[in-house]
Amino acid sequence: MKLLSQIDEIPPATNLVIATLQWFVILMPSALIYGMLVAPMLHTEPALQMQVIQAIFVVSGIFQILQVFLGHRLPIGVGPTAIIIIGVGAGLAYTTNAVFTSMILCGLAICGLAVLKAHHFLKKLFTFNIIVTVLLMSCFAVTPMILGLIIPKSPVENPTDYLIFAILFTLFMLGLASLLKGMAKQLLLPIAMILGVVLYMVIFPFSPPAISSAPFGLFTGIIPTGFEFSLPLLVAFLFCYFTVLVIDFSAAESIELSLKPEGMDSRFRRGMAVTGLSSVVAGCTGVIGCANSNFSLNVVLASRQASRYPLACTGILFILIGFSPVIVSTLMAIPPVVIACLFIYLLGGMFAATLNLAKERSGGIGYNSGLVIGVALIFATLIAFLPVTTRTLMNTRLEPVLANSFIVGIFSALVIEHLFFRGEAEKEAEMEEEEETLIEDAAKVPREDSTG
Repeated sequence: MKLLSQIDEIPPATNLVIATLQWFVILMPSALIYGMLVAPMLHTEPALQMQVIQAIFVVSGIFQILQVFLGHRLPIGVGPTAIIIIGVGAGLAYTTNAVFTSMILCGLAICGLAVLKAHHFLKKLFTFNIIVTVLLMSCFAVTPMILGLIIPKSPVENPTDYLIFAILFTLFMLGLASLLKGMAKQLLLPIAMILGVVLYMVIFPFSPPAISSAPFGLFTGIIPTGFEFSLPLLVAFLFCYFTVLVIDFSAAESIELSLKPEGMDSRFRRGMAVTGLSSVVAGCTGVIGCANSNFSLNVVLASRQASRYPLACTGILFILIGFSPVIVSTLMAIPPVVIACLFIYLLGGMFAATLNLAKERSGGIGYNSGLVIGVALIFATLIAFLPVTTRTLMNTRLEPVLANSFIVGIFSALVIEHLFFRGEAEKEAEMEEEEETLIEDAAKVPREDSTG
């Protein structure tokens, strides 16, 4: 496919503006969705929740620019990730200072791994089976949080109406996705967001929250007041941040396979360092860190714009929004159930991409690989829906680890893959690939005509 611009090429002014707006309308809903999901976990006051979303936009914008010019320098979108939200959920029993201290330490650890060039070791640790398990678990570990968005916290006459709305509107989004093509399909989230708000206002009683009149505002109210170390919580976040690295690697590798940029080894390391630094800054600011977006290649292919410079302009727009309470408070008026539907669609896309990744693997997924993935997912699902009474009876030091479905799932997958099977799952796939090759070679050999 012929691209309109290459990675290091600055597009003409008109194309630059169009590409910037395309990236903005694609990345903005994700930042808003994740922000509205994590803000109530950190603060109960609406004013502080707004500041969380402001800071998320600003931090995402800053590190989008840093990735474009100092990090991997690839056309990859940057924004908050559901993986870190899982870590925040594990730290609800702790203070926000403990949560952000763990984020800062994990960010420093990632920067250290980048300096030590440890990405080669991480690639060996996170085998194909582990990557598939991690990505699939990302889709299921946040389901309790999604339920919290769908069902209103305040008493309502019929809460099942909200569940029905969530199911039907998500199905409507999927139907709309099947009709839209090319770049229009990439704009599905903002289109669905507008339609969802309109439908919600028609069906349910809706009283919009007060919109801030302040044209400019800082977010100093959410800055942590001090450091508080918690080893169990740090372990929980370490598992989450290892997954962030997996997502970063997969996003960069997809660009490498399609665009074949030079110096990918150094790009990996610089990208790791910037990702780690984003968590350090986010922890000091009072929000969650950033990761690369896996769907970036889809945007590049649909728009035929491989230039990284429109993403820098998008980062500037993010920063401007973050310092505007008027815009942020307007975006926060979106009903939570609509946010839940958009979030379900995002997770469905991640699930589809993971299945596509597994499908493209030579030899497919064998029995041993299925055990690694399946048992870990079952464990994670069981932990995700533990009764509240069971969680409260746990030891407070073990609860952030043992009650975290993501940690239990990843730990199980690592033990089965590297301790019990010791690479047998990978060998199984290689053997199946060799068998398929032999069968194909045998089919190509012409049959000898028998003569009697």
